[in-house]
Amino acid sequence: MESQHSRLISLPREIRDMIYHEYVYSEEGYMYDLPSGKLRHASGALVDLNLRHTCAQIANETRGLALKQNTITFSTYYSDETSMYGARLEKLMKDFTLTKAKLLWYQPWITELDVFQELAGRYPNHTSLLLSHSMSGVYPRQPWGQAGSTRRRFVASALKRLAENPECDFKPDAGLAHDESTGDTDTIVWSDILPWTVPTESTVIDLIRKFSTRQRSYNCGGRVKHYISAAAMCIHFLSSITNEALLEIRNIRILEDHHAVGWAECHAQGLIPFCKKNPRLRIERKADLWRNLSVQTFHADMVRGVRRTYEDDILRSGVTSSAVITWIGEAIVLPSLGMPAGSFRLVIGGAHPREEASLLQHTLWDATIQEALESSVRRRFVSQSSPLKWRSHICYKFDGFPKALSDIRNGKSIVSFGCKVEQKSNIESIVEDRRGWSLTQWNDARAWDSPWDFAYPAALPRWNDILQEYKLDKAGVAYVGSASRCLLRRELPGLKDIRLSKKICSD
Repeated sequence: MESQHSRLISLPREIRDMIYHEYVYSEEGYMYDLPSGKLRHASGALVDLNLRHTCAQIANETRGLALKQNTITFSTYYSDETSMYGARLEKLMKDFTLTKAKLLWYQPWITELDVFQELAGRYPNHTSLLLSHSMSGVYPRQPWGQAGSTRRRFVASALKRLAENPECDFKPDAGLAHDESTGDTDTIVWSDILPWTVPTESTVIDLIRKFSTRQRSYNCGGRVKHYISAAAMCIHFLSSITNEALLEIRNIRILEDHHAVGWAECHAQGLIPFCKKNPRLRIERKADLWRNLSVQTFHADMVRGVRRTYEDDILRSGVTSSAVITWIGEAIVLPSLGMPAGSFRLVIGGAHPREEASLLQHTLWDATIQEALESSVRRRFVSQSSPLKWRSHICYKFDGFPKALSDIRNGKSIVSFGCKVEQKSNIESIVEDRRGWSLTQWNDARAWDSPWDFAYPAALPRWNDILQEYKLDKAGVAYVGSASRCLLRRELPGLKDIRLSKKICSD
């Protein structure tokens, strides 16, 4: 063996580099395996880099080469255990987020503070909504022209800034139902839950210990699988390696092939620090249009136990369009949050370009309608309109949505479609046809003027079969281990009324 290594070292460096490349290169790259925390070949075999351990010279010459030469792929992940904790983590996140929002909205004195003017300068859209709410007393649930994560970030930032003011006197139960309180006010204000947190037993128990103070059940309403997003898996891996190893990685592929917990559309924000540290890192995130985005609304219904009636081969294109718009809205804010130019791109669809082009016509139509509505408002063709009303209208998706779609179609965006989508509507004719309409009429028109039903061609998997992939049979229901229940009782002696059921889902 020594003589073989000697012969290898005796070769010219150019030849040795070619040999090293062939040794470490894998045609399909590496895949991340969560249970082991290691990278594997696509076949599942462990990565063999024993050659690096033969001598110091070869180790130095091949340092970081495997990570440079191979694309690392991350996919959504499912197991009974992570699904169980993922369901509870998502419930905790949503409860906690709603509590923070209501803690902010239901404090009428906020708008009277000097610090409110500072917030108005930083968040003009949100503070104007907050001011309007203080007068109307109605809790605004619509995104109001912003990505969901932008609104959550505003609430968290505003609460912390207000809490620093000596005049601040939060009323912790303001606007909250009896079972909505999630801990003391300071904990609510100064704590955050990262949406891309990988759900584990210790994570869930720690969050319950930290935030929950009243009776609460963390079951999900139905036997439904909960996946971890591929982006969360990637962040989990990158957080576990050394800075030296991070700087060697060149290409990452993130395959979001299932709907995942924790507002998965915003999880790319967790990649920003790593892209900043490694300017050579290139990340492509692909969102499956069929098994992920189209399922988003139906998955939420299955969790709540809502029964829908639908034809096996019919998909409501508006359901898919709503999810597509949400993902676009989250992706285009990444540069403003610090994502380096060229480091990241989101690809929506691509598995079935012809069929996807037909389905995405609804997204294009939604952009057309918003542009027509904005034009009508500017020209005062809409009766009884105000910024609060039309920016929270169902036809208004988010600020700049029509331009975002135009940039995507022209290849000028961080987002791209896996197919070509053609513009077919005349905006000016829509504006003229609807001159003088009220916002109610604009809303009513959505029932008959949009490309609504999408008939599945034979080439695609049946829609009902896709939904079945997310359902758990009785035999597949995951259980909380006795150790987990004992740990809860031991760690949370003051929370005996918390019901953590044995089953992942209630009957």
